[in-house]
Amino acid sequence: MVHGATGKVPKQEWQIEKQHLSSWASISLLPDWLMSSVLKNNTFNYSGNAYSLPLGTYTGKKANYVKLRLDDDMLQVYDPNEELLCRHKVPFNKGNLIINTDHKRDKSAKINELIGQTAALFQDKGKAERYLLKVKELKPRYVRDQLLAIRDAVGGASSAAVESTIEECMVNAFFDAGTFKQVLKKHDKLTGKTDKPQAIIKLLDPSHLQKAETRPASSDINLYEDLFNNKPQ
Repeated sequence: MVHGATGKVPKQEWQIEKQHLSSWASISLLPDWLMSSVLKNNTFNYSGNAYSLPLGTYTGKKANYVKLRLDDDMLQVYDPNEELLCRHKVPFNKGNLIINTDHKRDKSAKINELIGQTAALFQDKGKAERYLLKVKELKPRYVRDQLLAIRDAVGGASSAAVESTIEECMVNAFFDAGTFKQVLKKHDKLTGKTDKPQAIIKLLDPSHLQKAETRPASSDINLYEDLFNNKPQ
């Protein structure tokens, strides 16, 4: 029977259309986040157990919480920005305090030492320390990686480029290693050079220094021009 509006036979059209259809596939959706407040002792509660958090997770703010997601028997813990803080194995029983011993370590002294070492690579050490402390404040979870990335980048660039970079980053509030490296790359190209010392050739035998400084003889181009111009016709 022909369809009154389309003028086509529905059964025939269905046979054509179904060739282009794919079978339905189920989609596994991630469950909604679970929330838990951060306690003063840098722990949180979940399903009858208490779990440790990295030192400094508790800030005293009203909205101080962590996001939780259960993956089989592993509890994944994220900060409000959904950056992974830690993982804990969920026990079968309740009433436990699950502690990651690494969470109790105060790493601030080593971080401050790294800040001092990195700041020493800048001409204006005071400005560099202020910048790096701001990076520490805004990137507390990954501050060590941030500082190491900045230190490595500065070590391979010219002094002029480094100082221009930190000035631009301070003015524009670019307090992260990724942006710092991009800005540094730009300024390093503008300066057109680096302060890297020229490589020194180390001789196995110092007595061969005279040979190392020997320059090979070169021909005078004028001689070839004379021979070419005076060749027999």
